[in-house]
Amino acid sequence: MAQDAAGQGETASTAAVGVELTGRAPYPLSSRGARLAYALSPSQDIEITYVEAEKTVLLADFRFRELVLRHKIWLDPYVHCGYGVGLRDIDADYEVFVAGSSANQGVSEHHQAITGNVHFGVEFNPFSVFVIGSDLFGVSVPLRWLEHDDGFPPAAEEFEEDPKDAYVSGGFKVSYHLIRTYLAVRF
Repeated sequence: MAQDAAGQGETASTAAVGVELTGRAPYPLSSRGARLAYALSPSQDIEITYVEAEKTVLLADFRFRELVLRHKIWLDPYVHCGYGVGLRDIDADYEVFVAGSSANQGVSEHHQAITGNVHFGVEFNPFSVFVIGSDLFGVSVPLRWLEHDDGFPPAAEEFEEDPKDAYVSGGFKVSYHLIRTYLAVRF
């Protein structure tokens, strides 16, 4: 929100609301989200972003959500970077075969972590109140796990691997966020 696309000075807007249409968060999952920004000064914003991704692989359903409060610093009228703190929320649902049981056992796990985040992106203002932007690259690191379920039954270990480790491991460690493209309205 530093300057308009023509570079003619500071915009009069102090806030922005937007939707994140597409992205890769955590990479390689396809994501979507929303964001809300408030201008602290011509070169700094405070922003809340929300991103979510879902994936079904074989018998596993995985859902990744992250809400981040971040400080956005404008390097020039089009380029920004920043850092923040967030809350990552993960659900993993799957079925496993368990020794001594004729039916599959349903497993539902929930995980939450406080995360540290950094990002780098661009933003353009083709019309006076509309914004097109993208967080080109971001990194999210779990700093502290608040809830870390492990519902994978020990009796299943000899028959199959834990699907959350094999297929959705990016949600449980350092994750990369790429090309999170958004449209926003300034007011």
